[in-house]
Amino acid sequence: MRAFASLLTATLAWSTVVGALPWSPGRRAPSSLALRDISSSELTAAHLFQRDTTTTYTQADADSLTAQITALGAQHASIQQQLISLRKQLAAIPSTDRIAMIPLRRQWATAYAAYQANTASLADAKAQLAVVQAALAGQASSSSVASSTSSSATPSSSSSSSSSSSASSSTPAPSSSSATPSSSTASSSSASATPSKGLVQKWSGANFFDGWYWADYADPTHGLVTFVNQSYGMANKYAYINSNGAAVMTMDRGNSWKAPSSRNRSSVRISSLQTFNVGTMIILDMNHIPYGPGVWPAAWMVGPNWPYSGEIDIVEGVNSNNQNQATLHSGGGTCVRDTSASETGAGQSWTNCDSSPTGSSLGCSVIDSNTASFGPNFASAGGGVWAMRWDATGIFIWFWSRANVPNDVKAEQPNYATWGTPMGAWPASGCDPTKFFKDMVFVFDITLCGDWAGNQWVWENQSGAPSKYATCAAAIGTASLFTNAYFEVNYLSVYNI
Repeated sequence: MRAFASLLTATLAWSTVVGALPWSPGRRAPSSLALRDISSSELTAAHLFQRDTTTTYTQADADSLTAQITALGAQHASIQQQLISLRKQLAAIPSTDRIAMIPLRRQWATAYAAYQANTASLADAKAQLAVVQAALAGQASSSSVASSTSSSATPSSSSSSSSSSSASSSTPAPSSSSATPSSSTASSSSASATPSKGLVQKWSGANFFDGWYWADYADPTHGLVTFVNQSYGMANKYAYINSNGAAVMTMDRGNSWKAPSSRNRSSVRISSLQTFNVGTMIILDMNHIPYGPGVWPAAWMVGPNWPYSGEIDIVEGVNSNNQNQATLHSGGGTCVRDTSASETGAGQSWTNCDSSPTGSSLGCSVIDSNTASFGPNFASAGGGVWAMRWDATGIFIWFWSRANVPNDVKAEQPNYATWGTPMGAWPASGCDPTKFFKDMVFVFDITLCGDWAGNQWVWENQSGAPSKYATCAAAIGTASLFTNAYFEVNYLSVYNI
């Protein structure tokens, strides 16, 4: 449903303008660029075992790698600033002036390729540093044991045999396991520090807001909000980490004024700088979803050149609905929801997912039968967790209220084979997930009114607003209506599957 505005001329124009850029058309663009910084604690045990155990490393090797990491980090920041500058230049060019955009788009493509290469080099350097540091620790251990053994030996020839026997029984010669990390020891220590197998990204805690682009423009779905950049948003508490370590994203919920007026409320819309493709699984844990009259939040994924690279709406709804609506949007070919697929949700009658001008669909949706999957009931139940699996067999979404989250998900070792029937299923038999969905970013946003929540029929029949507000626009000046318009996110994890 987030695609409503994309069916309109303005959004389609944006789609044409930025179709080749690594974020979604007219919806997302960079302001705070920072791809994931891979730390040594996230390295798998394989990194330790791949080293040549016959190589002797020195502290100079570690120092050299540290200097290399520092230089790559500086380069990383420089390229980020270049991307920000190019993005602002592109945003300043009228959407009709495609010729002027060509050189900037080429510069962006070059800079973004350099950014990705730099990120990979930085990760490799950190991985190698971890290897060297492990080797140095092993060498120090080996040297210490060898020294202890040597000091216990007596040079006297008459006692050498006795000494040798004594040394053998009381001070064993260093085995390979004491000189270098053994397979079992390394695996054990790594298991406590290394994320679950397949984990490629996790946003949580103090670092949740790293690696996102913050939109700073009007809502392309015609919502009555203006999205703000990171510095303004965090300074005004539209985004922050609360005392429980959860990420909160909200909007201007104060400052009542007489409506209707030309004023929009400030809000937040962030999209990941990393892109994801088929073979991805999402785990999203939230305590609270924005709700209230005219409130329209979503947690979703989208590719460039909408709708031809697809859109997956994992969490979406309006007003104070208590049931989540998950939707797929595609473009450029036959993509339908196979109604024979097993699912616990209620598949809607519009099964065509093609949201392109020729398809003319609003997407293919499934409404969760769980009446605590959205809105006030979701909050009352303590929140919950979604999982989205996207592989060659299709796209599948599960939801669990807080009390029913599977143990494997809690342990961050998700195993979809044990989860049973999904809430929503879009198998490859109806829509090829390798063809219609690609290079997707993850997005959180909150808008007001707009093409869905602001639809007059929806407003009159589903908003739950006092009758004195004849339209959604008439209500936005009343701050008390938006008390619950905020996300509270424990974590968002992305796995390769």
